[in-house]
Amino acid sequence: MPIVSTHSLTRPPSPILHTYQGREFDSHHLSIDEISDYINTCDTRHGHSCREAIVPRPAHRILLIDVSRACLIDVDVTESGAKYAALSYVWGSLDNTFQTTKSMINRLRQPGSLDVTGTESETIPNTIKDAIRLTSLLKITYLWVDSICIVQDDDVTRNIHLNSMASIYAHAYVTFVAAEGNDANYGISGVENGSKSRNVHCRTIKTANGSRYLLKEHQKAWPIHSKWNSRGWTYQEALMSKRVLILDTLASWQCSCSNWQEDTTMMTGGLLQTWVEDDVHLYRKPRILPNAREYPLKVWAHLVETYNERTLTRDEDAINAFAGVMSVMRSYFQGGIMFGTPETHLYLGLLWKSHTTLRRRTAYDKSINRLPSWSWVGWQGPLDLELWNDFEQNRLYPLNTDNLSFPITVPSSPVVTRDPTLCCQLNCPHLYIRTTSHICGICAHHEIKSDSRGFRLGRNNITEGFIYKLEDSKDLEVPKRGVFFGPIEIELIAISVGQYKSHYLARFFSQYFDTKEDMIEMYNVLWVDRRGDTAYRRALGLFCREAWESCALEHCTVKLG
Repeated sequence: MPIVSTHSLTRPPSPILHTYQGREFDSHHLSIDEISDYINTCDTRHGHSCREAIVPRPAHRILLIDVSRACLIDVDVTESGAKYAALSYVWGSLDNTFQTTKSMINRLRQPGSLDVTGTESETIPNTIKDAIRLTSLLKITYLWVDSICIVQDDDVTRNIHLNSMASIYAHAYVTFVAAEGNDANYGISGVENGSKSRNVHCRTIKTANGSRYLLKEHQKAWPIHSKWNSRGWTYQEALMSKRVLILDTLASWQCSCSNWQEDTTMMTGGLLQTWVEDDVHLYRKPRILPNAREYPLKVWAHLVETYNERTLTRDEDAINAFAGVMSVMRSYFQGGIMFGTPETHLYLGLLWKSHTTLRRRTAYDKSINRLPSWSWVGWQGPLDLELWNDFEQNRLYPLNTDNLSFPITVPSSPVVTRDPTLCCQLNCPHLYIRTTSHICGICAHHEIKSDSRGFRLGRNNITEGFIYKLEDSKDLEVPKRGVFFGPIEIELIAISVGQYKSHYLARFFSQYFDTKEDMIEMYNVLWVDRRGDTAYRRALGLFCREAWESCALEHCTVKLG
């Protein structure tokens, strides 16, 4: 039966899509037989493409829900090769979400303790109960759910599991994506005997020549507008999963080879074939991941930019929700990753910009701040990481003469470091920079001229520095007037030297419009505010090298918080 989308009746079919057939579906229940066909076809015909994970199995035992015995069991998935489904869902802001604690673990190991038909299951959110039912219907033995399979008040095991998230999802037999609703109690529509029936009209029309058509609203293969797709925790869950079953009223299957949907089927010689919409892999599996060994910073920049636009209920989870991705990428950076920044490139990690206004993340517990202003993890919103990519083209290098990419003479040797002897606590978020500092007295030395990209610092109609768009919206009030009068002072500190194309600099520095030089050296600087002995980032900027070196510079060690 051909399918006609009411969204695309006026458009010719895309030439890159195979011809596909509409399939009548049950208006009220998920088709378990159809979903089983997805799994079996992928198992038997897709080979290593859909079976091999990019990371090893978890190096520790994990708890799994045994759906037939309705209890938790300890499993060594490396040794046993156990097949388990994993659930990706939105926790939401439910005050009393069911979570496994140390006081409950022994009880939950008892058969029947997680029986979804029992009275004790009333406190288990509907989405989790429906996932347990679906796992059983698909004849999969085990299910992994974070809130139940991680002991939430055991900090040691919780941290181990957070760092293993990539492995847990990568080695799941299939990941269920519960894309509906705004919290864990919404449920999964259409699961037999589940919490939520679905009511999706399966309308057909018959033409004069006897042909029948399935008429339906166009539904994206990936739930891009869902709450689930906006949440920080779910990013790494989908990214690392080999195969996902998206449950968004209708079911949709996506693996490395195929995209199938519950209301369509493709038949060629009697075999179910692959068809892929343009938006599928764009939102799930970046094709650049295999290039991580060759271009680690480029891959890292892509992952960070995508993740940082997502939201979290608690800002302090910014690192934890990305821990699985970091555990995978850590092997590509000698020295590991600190606060979202490769330790061997700390000076580079400071060179991020905002696309639009960012929101400063703040920890609920102010006494333990893991969200430093110098790192992108301290800010939520769209990032511009083009300078990270430039580094891999040898156009950016630290202000340390021992580590320069090519010969250059600098008047001083500022270095970005972490000094363990100065750290105030374990995992201290402070960064120490031995550098030069310059106080710009706006009324005495510089004038400010602003545009939509940031604002210029200049003297005698010559632009000497450019400060990119400020991170925090409240700071955007500073450069609204063309010229400032009064005792305004800003502190700039040098971070690194960059070689920039003259046509790039011409956007900010008028003197480079007609220059014959191809590459021009600039200081990358940070505008910082001091609070006690700690400096906090306000914005990133550029400063002409000759102008910077002619300023009254102070040699100092800056403690960035």
